[in-house]
Amino acid sequence: MSFIDKFKDVLHENETVIDSTCANKKSFIMKKILKPAILFAIVTIILTIVAICNPRHYVEGIETELWTKPGHYEGFSLWVLFLVSGILFAFLLVYLLVSIKESKNYFICLTNERIIMRHGAFTTDYTYYAIDKVSGNITINCNQSIFDKPANNCAINIKIELLPVGHGELLIYTPSVVNGYEFSKKIDKQVKDNAKLIKSIKE
Repeated sequence: MSFIDKFKDVLHENETVIDSTCANKKSFIMKKILKPAILFAIVTIILTIVAICNPRHYVEGIETELWTKPGHYEGFSLWVLFLVSGILFAFLLVYLLVSIKESKNYFICLTNERIIMRHGAFTTDYTYYAIDKVSGNITINCNQSIFDKPANNCAINIKIELLPVGHGELLIYTPSVVNGYEFSKKIDKQVKDNAKLIKSIKE
């Protein structure tokens, strides 16, 4: 599936689109909420254990001829458990809804000149990586999580050497994208084709 229309407003006049893809929504969302969900579970479990081991109870007062100690409550109140867990759950729910919205607006486009990323939950932002002045030395790692299997989806880590050689590298990271393996192959080919074009012009 092509998503060229998502980038029509930011393409240069003579820029040619090679391919485009979108976020793997399931993996994108799960990776976003995994850590907050674990934190919520840990805090809730700890508070529950404390509430069970030290429940709130009434301690009878002590009265002697010299002094009187009134009765009072001790222990962990269940209201604290419900309040803290409720706040964390509300935060987790909001974070989940934002992640879902963000996953629907993540797209990546490969052109003969650039790698363009479209992202944002409530606004649409673009990030550009120029690949028209590169040496051709490129390293690509496709990282697949348990949320990507068995599809051809993966997160892509890219390292491209810039020209002149020795003056820096272009580092690009994407979250898990649909057909990431095939998309990474096209990036590799385009970078090397651009390097060959530059070399032929110099000669």
